[in-house]
Amino acid sequence: MMKAKASSVLIAFAVGAFSAQAKVNDQCILRWEQSLSAQMIGSQCRWMDTATRDKLIASQQASLACAVADATDAEKDDVTTLISESSRRIADSLRNVPCEAKARQFYDGEVQKASAPTPTH
Repeated sequence: MMKAKASSVLIAFAVGAFSAQAKVNDQCILRWEQSLSAQMIGSQCRWMDTATRDKLIASQQASLACAVADATDAEKDDVTTLISESSRRIADSLRNVPCEAKARQFYDGEVQKASAPTPTH
């Protein structure tokens, strides 16, 4: 799971690039990253069924909506670029993650979070 933490650091750094006055919710972006990571791990390890996949995708969509709810159009464009680049980096970093107990614990935790409401701001 060290690679997943590295992805979080990359995203946190990129989010930090927004100005102090930016209206992008970095907690929602981090929530998106965790949900996407869980989806990728669940798929790779064959733990995920269709209903769970749909739940994780809905969580990602809600997290992105939360992230840009108060953002300017320029900030929304920046987030779109960040998400696209980050998706590729996350996929690369998780490509060979071992399907072991720690990965399962992370996956199960994120599936449970996906069942909870996503903050709106």
